[in-house]
Amino acid sequence: MDLSLIKSKLDSFQSKGQSKDKIDYSKIFWKPKAGKHQIRIVPSKFNKSTPFREVYFHYGYTKGPILAPTNWGEADPIADFAKQLRKSADREDWQLAKKIEPKSRYFAAIIVRGEEHLGARLWEFGKLTNDQLVGIAADEDYGDFTDITDGRDFTIEATEDIIAGRKGIKCNLRIKPKTTPISEDAAL
Repeated sequence: MDLSLIKSKLDSFQSKGQSKDKIDYSKIFWKPKAGKHQIRIVPSKFNKSTPFREVYFHYGYTKGPILAPTNWGEADPIADFAKQLRKSADREDWQLAKKIEPKSRYFAAIIVRGEEHLGARLWEFGKLTNDQLVGIAADEDYGDFTDITDGRDFTIEATEDIIAGRKGIKCNLRIKPKTTPISEDAAL
């Protein structure tokens, strides 16, 4: 028996879950704080047809959200169970179905004005904000607000509010009327 191998295996079990390199998620994701912010939504590197990505999550099962298998076109047993509950005439079944169904969140790559040195980051937002953005995109007066040279910035006024029974940030969007390039530096 190789005791050094067993000891190293034991050490790996005990250190599991304790990451030595902490990830700074503020370099990847942007969350608005209360106040005014100016952002620019940039075109998606992965999908040229839309800058927005809809992602489904399950909440309430673990400390954080769980990605729903439907994001990859796979069967989702929780969503299937929710569909079965909706076939019932019982009001409690409908309420449970609503609670366990996957919830959609939306992501877009953005550049925060004044923080351009951090590069493009992901902004996560809900259905109401997505509906506002899609409505602006559909308005022919604004055109493609993600265009690199002739796009438009947004002013976001973020306020603390109670959303779905929890304290959160509510965003009010206003599109800037003037078109601008993403950066004056062509290399960026």
